[in-house]
Amino acid sequence: SLMGTLALTGCGVKVTEVKGYCEGGSESSTKCKMEVTGRFKSESGDGVFDASLARIDLSSSSVSITSNSGTLVMSVKNSSGATVASSVFNWYAVGDVLYPSNPEQMSNWVNANVSDGYDVIYDIDNIETTGQYGDNTFTAIFRYGYNSVGTTSGFYLNNADLNGF
Repeated sequence: SLMGTLALTGCGVKVTEVKGYCEGGSESSTKCKMEVTGRFKSESGDGVFDASLARIDLSSSSVSITSNSGTLVMSVKNSSGATVASSVFNWYAVGDVLYPSNPEQMSNWVNANVSDGYDVIYDIDNIETTGQYGDNTFTAIFRYGYNSVGTTSGFYLNNADLNGF
């Protein structure tokens, strides 16, 4: 598991882990997943999450992204690790970049459910991809504004049990 950590001044969320992997399928259809975990912390009163600044860049992957849209689950865990809120939101793709479909709704939900020290988890399943026989990569970079807040790469073989990380 590769993990990236980067503090973003003023955005209120520090990404603590990014995971991604692909499973099942063939060259023509493989499902990939990714999860971003961030620790919420208010910083001088401006600790808010703005989903309009969030996107997931998959363009460094060797696989091609074929999904045009899908759902993501956002959840909030308190400092003890218990899930205190969870909600489903939609995303859409422009090329190999995924964006929240309704960023204002997502932002309002996150900001209403977090407190200092809480984790916000951004979980996307079933990103459809196509690859080639042999080694392929799935690379997901979570971007917030102009900051790259995490990256992860997965390597797998088609037509075999695909290894996550």
